[in-house]
Amino acid sequence: MILNQYRELNQNLLTVLTASKERTEAYVPAKFIGTVVSAVARYHRYIEKQKSDELTKDIPKREPGFVGVVGGAIGDVSKKVRQKMEQAGHSVNFDQFPYNGPIEVIVDKQPSAHSSAFGTSYRYSFVDKNGDKYTYFSSRDLDLKQGDRAKIVLASVKGHESKYGVSTLIGGNSPVKTVIEPI
Repeated sequence: MILNQYRELNQNLLTVLTASKERTEAYVPAKFIGTVVSAVARYHRYIEKQKSDELTKDIPKREPGFVGVVGGAIGDVSKKVRQKMEQAGHSVNFDQFPYNGPIEVIVDKQPSAHSSAFGTSYRYSFVDKNGDKYTYFSSRDLDLKQGDRAKIVLASVKGHESKYGVSTLIGGNSPVKTVIEPI
């Protein structure tokens, strides 16, 4: 469905922009202004995608998977957190990734901020050396930019989302407080 919408938008952009380019005076009817203005946003997404591809070119190309178990913790998991996870019924090998230490990641997309009645929320998108993706929403600015390296010291797995691509949604305070540090 989304692919067809993009295909239709691209076709409309091409039609409107080609028609105005063929004339000696560039004129776009008012009903097509929204379509023309969307070209700027499409261009910015294209540039961001190029940067993201450049940053992640050394990461193996494979289908990213989900990391950890929903309701559990990832990163440098302490004994106390391990006990909580075992009591919750999560049977995992704590000596293997992603439970045996901090996870080094790269900010692969420009962080975005969204304002609402509840304050400002920042969305960070990370990718690790295995190509697995993480999405983190924070109420504070972590001062990370696209291309910066960071490590997920400890994080709760809130969910496995497909809304932002195949991504592990991290954050929240249960069972642990999320800690992300710049490298």
